[in-house]
Amino acid sequence: MKTLKKTLRLWGSHVDPKAAKMLISTAIGVVVYMVLAQFLPMVYPMFILNTLFVVTSVDLGLTKTASLERMVGTAAAIGIGLLCFFLAGGQSWIIPFGLLVVTLLTLLFFRRVVNVMLVCATMLMCNTSGGHPFLYASSRVINTLIGLGIALVVAVLYTHPYPRRPVYEEYAAMLKDVEGMIEADDSGQAPTPAALLEKITALTALEVKMTRDTGVLSVPFRKRIIALTEDINQLLCHLGVLQALPQDDPARADREKRIQELRAHAHTLMAELDAL
Repeated sequence: MKTLKKTLRLWGSHVDPKAAKMLISTAIGVVVYMVLAQFLPMVYPMFILNTLFVVTSVDLGLTKTASLERMVGTAAAIGIGLLCFFLAGGQSWIIPFGLLVVTLLTLLFFRRVVNVMLVCATMLMCNTSGGHPFLYASSRVINTLIGLGIALVVAVLYTHPYPRRPVYEEYAAMLKDVEGMIEADDSGQAPTPAALLEKITALTALEVKMTRDTGVLSVPFRKRIIALTEDINQLLCHLGVLQALPQDDPARADREKRIQELRAHAHTLMAELDAL
């Protein structure tokens, strides 16, 4: 097991972690799919691959969350589909009502329309599998469980080290530059508005890059990065206001106190990032 884990990590260090996980999971899923299709009376074993595509993520926590949503969604769709079939099996008028219920449930619990639930419920209502709906429902559950099992095993074995150090060092350098601006302001050598604007622009661009690149950084790391970005941005804003205030303005004390609080919080976040 340790050798396999080490091999996967070494191989995956040269490719995108999510792409590597997807490739490994798909390869295993194809083999399982071929076995089931040849030797077991399964209906649509291709849903194993469908499950893998939906739940596979670079972060183990995200994979677990997606797997739970997948199971709950499949169970709900099967329940609604079977209920509609027994109420009015084979009659097309029941399909819009069943889909409406599934859509409302997905919006209520998942805050989005889950297409796989609609497909699952529709096939049960229409009985398109060619046999009894129980055959399709049982096959769907088994295929989903197999797909989830493959995805979770690969997620546990393949623990790709996130490329966090460059991001951490980039933010550490930016925080150091901002603190240099604060020290310069304290010594009477305040940075120019252009320098402040340049820092804010660079910070905004970095935040956009971090929040969009969800396939690389783990969820806890991204949350702290976003919080740190807000702190540094507020530091720059307070520093800009402080420059415009006269030396004898009583509001300067509040600004300086807030700057020190933000500096302390930013350093706490940096320590947490370093520990992740």
